[in-house]
Amino acid sequence: GVAGGNPAPSWFELEARFGPLIDALSPEERSFLKKPAPGPARNLAWTMEASVTLAWALSWTDAALPFDQQDDGSTILAIASGEVPMSARISGATLRPLGEILDLLDATHVRWWHIVNAQAMGRPIPEGMHQGIVLERLRALCWLTGHQNVGTAWDDIDLSS
Repeated sequence: GVAGGNPAPSWFELEARFGPLIDALSPEERSFLKKPAPGPARNLAWTMEASVTLAWALSWTDAALPFDQQDDGSTILAIASGEVPMSARISGATLRPLGEILDLLDATHVRWWHIVNAQAMGRPIPEGMHQGIVLERLRALCWLTGHQNVGTAWDDIDLSS
């Protein structure tokens, strides 16, 4: 990828490969893909954590990863390059039961509170948690459920504590 110094695929190649997903991109994501740069590439890498959480909510992956284990991109790559065309995957998408999604939102929110509290008290982040991972998963779940962000665009989700 761009963050590793490799050339990015062209906008045309992305549209041809991912079709309907391109339409769902936020303005910031669309801008980055049209003109990649290393700084935004790092931000996009963190957004992968949110994408994996949304894939879990759509039952496209079996289990959410631990809160200290960053996805290496293989989850979304496997989904995007799988045998099922993306348009069919999207049209056949089914959310997990609301209770499962809300349970993960609650668990993620509690972990975020522990991280914010530890930082405010000058303590290390508790074991089993990574600030970036928890933050991006919380972003995805707040956007998905509308928790404190009803009708808010992806790029504008407020995660202030």
